[in-house]
Amino acid sequence: MSQITTRQRDLIQILTNSNDNIGISTLADYLGLSPRQVQYDLVQIRPWLGKRGITLVMKPGVGVQLGISEVQKTQITTELLHSTKIQLVLTPQQRQQLILFLFLTSDEAIILNHLTYVLQVSRTTILKDLEFIEIWFQQREIRFLRKPNFGFQIDCSEKQRRESLALFLWGNSEDFESPLFQMSHLDGLWFAFQDDVEKLEILANTNSILKEFNTRRVIRRVTFAEAQLGGRFTDDAVLYLSLVFAIQAYRVNQKKYLDFPENEVKWVKERPVWVTARQISKKLITDPYFEWTDTEIAYIAMQLISVPRNERWPGDLDAGIQLNQIIDQLMEIIADRNGHPHLLNDPVLREGIVIHTIPALFRKKFQLLYPFQSNYHTERQMETLDMETAQEIITRISEQFNIQPPLEEIENIALLIRAAVIRDRSNHIGKVIVVCPSGMATAQLLIARLRAHFPRLNKLEVVSMRDVMQKQTLDANLIITTIPFSLPKHNNITILQVHPLLLPEDIEKITRFLNNLASSGL
Repeated sequence: MSQITTRQRDLIQILTNSNDNIGISTLADYLGLSPRQVQYDLVQIRPWLGKRGITLVMKPGVGVQLGISEVQKTQITTELLHSTKIQLVLTPQQRQQLILFLFLTSDEAIILNHLTYVLQVSRTTILKDLEFIEIWFQQREIRFLRKPNFGFQIDCSEKQRRESLALFLWGNSEDFESPLFQMSHLDGLWFAFQDDVEKLEILANTNSILKEFNTRRVIRRVTFAEAQLGGRFTDDAVLYLSLVFAIQAYRVNQKKYLDFPENEVKWVKERPVWVTARQISKKLITDPYFEWTDTEIAYIAMQLISVPRNERWPGDLDAGIQLNQIIDQLMEIIADRNGHPHLLNDPVLREGIVIHTIPALFRKKFQLLYPFQSNYHTERQMETLDMETAQEIITRISEQFNIQPPLEEIENIALLIRAAVIRDRSNHIGKVIVVCPSGMATAQLLIARLRAHFPRLNKLEVVSMRDVMQKQTLDANLIITTIPFSLPKHNNITILQVHPLLLPEDIEKITRFLNNLASSGL
């Protein structure tokens, strides 16, 4: 065997980097393959490894391991990195994803011969892939046109094209076991074959378009929007906005524009978010002579106010007293159903309901999509009462505003309710020590925020670092600190480090601790 495939190369790399036995199922998970495919590849790579003096040891019920020295590891790693004798073999799902990307980014018809050439497969294989492609588009209400002697083409609005492309590139679709594309804060838009683009023309073409998106640069534009608007998006929302705006800039550069009703564009232009949207448009395309249409700027503004956020933004409740009244009613429902009257005035719960409701209203108004991810695999993992209460909350919101939030929003509301119940139970916590060496002003600010978010916490006491280290905390149940430190091993007091401003992730951390404490029955 003189050549190996890229899949087999990845398998060899995993085995080379491991000093222990690895199970077949574990290898399958790493590679996104079936156990049978892994077993097939193991048989194929054995002679290739043997020519290099490396043995492949397979122990039934134990796993797979290489008989390899450190010198051989270095040699193999170098060879795999620089070898040109590696054959790229795409799976059907990989081909289909590349074809989908090609159709979603192309406005012209694509002929069958072109697909066979760029993918290096037969016409029969491509025609079978196109059967899946057609169904995929039909499920999204996009027409897939087959034009004799002309080629294949999709027929949809510009908005449909952009949203379908964004959700596809988001990478969490259930259509594919191993997505080729995925968004992350570290890499921006990641492409699975970015290191193998020279092996196939369609990979090179795909990678070239992805480079034009430049999502890592666009992420900075989204954080600029946060600063201008005075709030923070959720982490996923930052990534999704970056992807949406990158696609938008790419399409606008090609003179492909959206079409929205004039009254919606006028409504957005009258809002403060318009100024921020206009500033972002100038940063997305740096050509000083490029003119953005009002519709495209409006689309930026619509997206900014329609994605999930971590906190209420200035002016969020300017929608009118009707929203305040419905939120009051929802708080009463939660307090009554849980038998916790204190929940009626829980500021964190109220804010959580508000910041989940307002973006949902805007998504309904502008008919925008968002790639929600489920927090749980089954509803049984949620507290039954919380899910029932959350369902009633969603029903009330649906009736009042004619929107139907997805299941994931019901789960989010249930999580908010669970966190509020835990906070309400937290009066069984004894003494809580707060350590904040930067000064009394900062310490008092932190204390105030803790009391606002956890009103049932008792005996919050500021203690200096010296007193903590001198064991003046033996009667404390919890230490909340703004700097890292540890106590002697025999001391079982829990230490939680937080930011002086008590950020959302800090609130989640404390809530999780209280939840675990309540679950343990302490």
